[in-house]
Amino acid sequence: LTDSIQKTFTGLGGQVLDPVSYSSGDADFRAILTRVRAQKPDAIFATGYYPEAAIIVRQARELGMAMPILGGDGWVGDALKNGREALRNTFISNHYSGENPDPVVQNFRKAYRAKFNREPDSIAALGYDAAKVLADAINRAGTTEGPKVRDAIASADVPGVTGRLRMNPSRDVVKPAVIEELQFVDGDVKYVYRTTINPN
Repeated sequence: LTDSIQKTFTGLGGQVLDPVSYSSGDADFRAILTRVRAQKPDAIFATGYYPEAAIIVRQARELGMAMPILGGDGWVGDALKNGREALRNTFISNHYSGENPDPVVQNFRKAYRAKFNREPDSIAALGYDAAKVLADAINRAGTTEGPKVRDAIASADVPGVTGRLRMNPSRDVVKPAVIEELQFVDGDVKYVYRTTINPN
């Protein structure tokens, strides 16, 4: 994710200042954040997962760093609530948002809640879309024979809950991402849908 963000951001004319790294499980980011603060960035992109993300955000705010802090879907998790009010002005990219007003998303939410009596998360949406891609590939291949299904998946173009799903030459899925703003409300993290970004 870090390499992809740097390549895309600089390709669009942005400037990446001195990147820093940390190890999973670290709990004190003050030295790194002090170094970042000295560069006066407009925003910080912190890849990684929710346990560290909560600490990074909290310690950044303690150091007076009020700029937007951005992350990815790895931020989604229970421990993120430890960031508390420091989560103000933080945003993530994600695969899915139940707040997305798209009728496809809202119909999926309604059907999922009716069957499972709870809100679907990104994993549920991705699983649903993966099953759609597989079913479409089997249908187009006319068989369940492995190599033929594989080739059909490689040429997939399937409308899904997470957006239009296509494969690139490396067989990675190309699909939209949603941007969510994080808010700390009543002791929990709220993921507020802001927009959908479609790939080129």
